[in-house]
Amino acid sequence: MQRQRVADTLYRGVLLLASSRLWLWQGHHERAREALSRVLEHGRRHAALLPPAPFPELLPRLRYLLLRLELEQGTDVRQPLRVLLDQVLGEGRQALASELWLSLAEACVAAGDAQAAAQARQAGQALRQRLNYRCLWFEADEGGAGAAADGDGPAPLSGREVAVLRLIAQGCSNQEVAEQLYISLHTVKTHARRINGKLGVARRTQAVARAKALGLL
Repeated sequence: MQRQRVADTLYRGVLLLASSRLWLWQGHHERAREALSRVLEHGRRHAALLPPAPFPELLPRLRYLLLRLELEQGTDVRQPLRVLLDQVLGEGRQALASELWLSLAEACVAAGDAQAAAQARQAGQALRQRLNYRCLWFEADEGGAGAAADGDGPAPLSGREVAVLRLIAQGCSNQEVAEQLYISLHTVKTHARRINGKLGVARRTQAVARAKALGLL
């Protein structure tokens, strides 16, 4: 890019967005937080330069990923997700709005608000179906085997959660799962906790049995 004299403001933020998602999956939370915060701060100081014209959703997606990071670490992000969702809907960014609805459903599940989770999940899935939309290339892992789950059933599992659960079903320990997926032990435990919450179970053996009954494994 530099050899062709392409301005770094046209690609650096997008590359950091994709890289931050990878770091988040691998459990490098602070590294992802630093990168996201740096780009957002640059955007605030140089509003005329960001976002790049080919990717006008860059800044809201950076803010969204930062909220995803907070959600991964157990923070209640329902209110900031709703604020960002209102902004995105106001700008007509429906594809991104569908992702925010589904993340809001996850946040509600984590907070124990099953009714709000079901409503948010239904809104997100309905919007995705209307748009015939799945995800951007750097979010392909979010599709998962459970993404098509019925809106009145348990919360869908992400692709990464299904991968973790498959290894658990094979008898792998948390450490072995971490090594095979190249993620941290803390991230494995976070995924396992969220899997149990979404499936409505308390133990990993119950999660495996429930997932098999639902056709997720």
